[in-house]
Amino acid sequence: MSEIFKSRSGPKPTSLDWNLKQFFQDFCKSPQKGLKEVKKLLSRAADVDPQTGQPLHEHKIHGFIELGGAAKIKELLDQYQSKEDKEGVHRCLKLLSNNYFPFDNELIVNELKMIDFLITLQKQSWIKSDSIIVNEIDIILTRWNKIIETSFTQEVKLQRVGFYENENKQEIVNCIRYSPADPVIQISYSEITLFQS
Repeated sequence: MSEIFKSRSGPKPTSLDWNLKQFFQDFCKSPQKGLKEVKKLLSRAADVDPQTGQPLHEHKIHGFIELGGAAKIKELLDQYQSKEDKEGVHRCLKLLSNNYFPFDNELIVNELKMIDFLITLQKQSWIKSDSIIVNEIDIILTRWNKIIETSFTQEVKLQRVGFYENENKQEIVNCIRYSPADPVIQISYSEITLFQS
């Protein structure tokens, strides 16, 4: 009887080598060490599994942010700001300026108000004198602004389109019927006009 169970049991499942909750708890206990670990994680963000072609660390980074990593980084920035610790501020800003740091519009802009926070930080006299930190904040704000513009452009492209067949614009062809409240983009030859119907 025991031989049957042995043959069915097979190999034991291996444990994951990375525990998100533990990583976040360690980050909260020791922020200095945690910032270094997040920096390592971001530096390996482009690593790809050769067999599947999937990113190896992308889920870790997003998980960290969703668990409260962005809020913790803002909290650290706030602590460093109150102590006027330029080195600590710079370490946090280097993470935020990393191209692999995930940007969530709802979280970063609306909930955490990070853009307003960074603009306020940049205007402080002890920061103004440090061109490295000012440049880092500019890089972050420029990158985030491009992401916001891109997402806005994609939303606009999703709107309904009506095509006019001839130049006098009297006959609409191949047009979806929509309610008067729907915003419409008209495309007529080379002219693009936005209007409300």
